[in-house]
Amino acid sequence: MREPRLSKVRRSLTAVAAALALGPLGCGKPPEADPPAGLLPAVTPLALDSLSFLVDGQQSAVLQRSALLQRFAKETVRVWDPFEQAEVAFEALPLLPVLDAGLGQGWRQRKDLLFVAKDGYTAPLPVARLLARKAWLAVAKAGGQPLVLRPKAGGTIEAGPYYVLWDSLGDAELRAEGDHGWPFQTVRIELADLAQRWPRLQLPPTATAAEQRGAAVFTGWCLPCHAIGGQGGGVGPELADPIGVVHVWQRPWLAAWIDDPAKVRRGAKMPAPPLPAGDRHQHIADVIAYLQAVTPTPTTAP
Repeated sequence: MREPRLSKVRRSLTAVAAALALGPLGCGKPPEADPPAGLLPAVTPLALDSLSFLVDGQQSAVLQRSALLQRFAKETVRVWDPFEQAEVAFEALPLLPVLDAGLGQGWRQRKDLLFVAKDGYTAPLPVARLLARKAWLAVAKAGGQPLVLRPKAGGTIEAGPYYVLWDSLGDAELRAEGDHGWPFQTVRIELADLAQRWPRLQLPPTATAAEQRGAAVFTGWCLPCHAIGGQGGGVGPELADPIGVVHVWQRPWLAAWIDDPAKVRRGAKMPAPPLPAGDRHQHIADVIAYLQAVTPTPTTAP
């Protein structure tokens, strides 16, 4: 968890393999190495309430909060909030027109968007999901109240300046995914080619169906927190360098840890992660297959 703030609560949902590399030490934020040159775009410092947009590493637009509120019709929307575990009303802007304004309509023909929080946390969202479901960009709680979430587990989350909402009240599948795909503290939205951004995470053309399925789950649920060979998230531990978790843990225990870390080790900070709809154990097996495919085999024994 990204201490001391409770914002790590949402990060853990995408951390399918959180804390695997730390063994008995549990999950803690490891020292972060400098990112490889060229992988992260240069960003000009902006006002705290600005929302910036990048297309393939180049800034395409910057919209101030006042401009957003003038340009787009604000709505009061009610959603089932995955953090508060309750129906909550927000003041929000329709997300797709905001994306059109910032990125141009060409984003609709691409594959992924990246939602970047003010602390640098990056959450990929598939374009297909954005086109298939109704989404908003929250700017406040109803009545102009501050955009502060109060999770059922306790504490608070400062979700501003912008928080992505989904039409979840009547969508059982979406609610079952928990807070996956609900990025908060958003200050930047990027249209990027993930294969160019993170080449170490890409599978070879000969990848099996299981490895391809695992890659999709990893990208959506694990990548925001975890890196492979230094590429990916920096919240949770590195999973492949210098020795991959698939070479440290026996497969049954690795699967058990991913499924529910607390059942393997007392004090584990990662909760049992919600995964895509379907066979949970198959999803976990696919993630392990993917990790095996992208993790180098050690050349020397310990």
